[in-house]
This record gives sequence, structure tokens and C-alpha cells, in this order.
Amino acid sequence: MSLFDELAGAQIFDLGQTLSAAMPQSPDHPGFLLTPTFRHIDVVTPDGVSATSEVVVMSTHTGTHLDSFAHFAANGMILGGSDVHTAQSHLGVSAHGLETVAPILRRGILLDVARAAGVAVLAPGHGISADELQRIATQDGIEVRAGDCVLLRTGLGALWNDRAAYPVEQAVPGLVESGAEWLAEREVFLVGADNVALERIGPADSGMPVHVLFLTQRGIFIAEHLRLEELAAAGATEFLFVCLPLKLKGASGSPVRPVAVVPRSKRRADRV
Repeated sequence: MSLFDELAGAQIFDLGQTLSAAMPQSPDHPGFLLTPTFRHIDVVTPDGVSATSEVVVMSTHTGTHLDSFAHFAANGMILGGSDVHTAQSHLGVSAHGLETVAPILRRGILLDVARAAGVAVLAPGHGISADELQRIATQDGIEVRAGDCVLLRTGLGALWNDRAAYPVEQAVPGLVESGAEWLAEREVFLVGADNVALERIGPADSGMPVHVLFLTQRGIFIAEHLRLEELAAAGATEFLFVCLPLKLKGASGSPVRPVAVVPRSKRRADRV
């Protein structure tokens, strides 16, 4: 059986949110701007042909995006021991820039935390712990393996088009340290979520320990602002995860448009 035969009947789910000036984003990053630089009305050839193009200004950590290991440092060191004082210049980072990240095609796992909690959206400040992840994996018959890309659904992705309702500063449900340790122990390749920063953000939280653990200590990629509602509604828990970061030399992050390729045999209608 060929690869194309195996993928016949597979369903593809778009996991990237739409980028626009109205989208929610962290206040730590500059706003998104898209504006025409050359308009159809500017130049029209005698035979009626015109063209247009735009310039886009945005943070590499806005919208659905991937964090490289250079995004965070601990005690002045990036993963692998690069000193931040010498590993970064006005041209970006010289260690773990996005140009070094290969295309990602790996086994993907969805842990639907909101569904397991019996809610559409996790409560503000809800911390996703190791016990909760283990319980969901057991209930859904999922084995998280080394090299997996694990996606966590909080339900916030459904609020993407309501900037006022999508939390980005406080009371953000997300992963806490015990949950991050649980994933790191299983040697996963990437962890992503449908929230602003993967980990929980609350008044008592500081230092972003999940980012520190994943990016500076264990070498686990992070994806944020994922679009998981349709994937969850289909009852998919295992799939081919495809994510192609831009080859931005010296960048610590990249906008991405990941997809989940779900064979017919992996859809679980009883989990809708």
C-alpha cells in the first residue's frame, strides 16, 4: 500500500488562527499591521492589468507561532550554553535561530483538557497539572511517547475572534510545572496550546517556569495560539502533525500554519 493509499480519506484540520490587526495578542509584543504598498488603482497597464502587494509588520511571537530555544534564557544562557551577551546582536540570535529548525512532521496527540473537565473553556487561572494529564491520557487510551507533539486544548481558541474575551495577561488557564515535568519526562518534541503562552498566567505566577524548563533545559519546542476546536470536535486524539516554521535567520520565533492530518481510523465520533 502506498503512502497516498494510506492517506486516502484522511481529514486535514487547519490549526492556525487568522492573523489580523483585531486579533488578541500579548501586550509584550508590538501590534500587527498589514497595509498595501502597491495598490491596484496605482498603476493599470493599457490592457487593463494591475497588481497589488502589502507590507506586514508583526512580532515573531504573535498569532499562531513557534518558539525556538533562543526565545528564553536562564542565568544568561541559552540552551546548549550560549551566552546571551555574545549570542545576540542587532541581526538576531546566532544560536537556535528559526533557520535551524527543520520542518516538523511527527505524531501528534491532542489532550482535550476542557472536554475532560466538562466545560467549553477552562476556568480562569486553571492550572493543567501532571495528575490531570495522566488522567486524560488514561481515559482516552493515549500513550504519550518520545518525539510526540502534544497539543493541549483549553477551549480559548473558540474566543479568538472576541479580543475582549480572550485573556492575554491575567487569569489565563494553562500548563503548570508539574504538567510540564510530566511531558518532559516522556521526552516529547513539542507542546502547544490554544492560549497566549502555553502556561498558566495568574497573579501568583512569575518567571514563566514552563518556558524555562522546555526551552532552556529540555529542548522542547512551544507552539501558542493554536486553533483546536474543529480537531477536538472531530474526536481526533492521534494524527500526523505538520508544522513548517519560516526560515527566519536569527529569529527566536516564527508564525506558522500547522495542520493535523487525521486518517479515518483515528477519528473518534463518540468524543464529539
